[in-house]
Amino acid sequence: MAWFEALVSIVISLAPILIVFLILMDGYRTKLNSEKIIAQNEEIIALLKQNNKGGGQKL
Repeated sequence: MAWFEALVSIVISLAPILIVFLILMDGYRTKLNSEKIIAQNEEIIALLKQNNKGGGQKL
């Protein structure tokens, strides 16, 4: 069963690296989603400004 102990040892040693990687990927995905939301909000603001000036486009 030495191979099993070696496998468990490898998994335990790689776990922190995997956790850090997952945290970083989650942060990157959150950043991308935030940028998309900001772009959508800017488009909505532009449409609202047009409507306030008398442009006829509906949301």
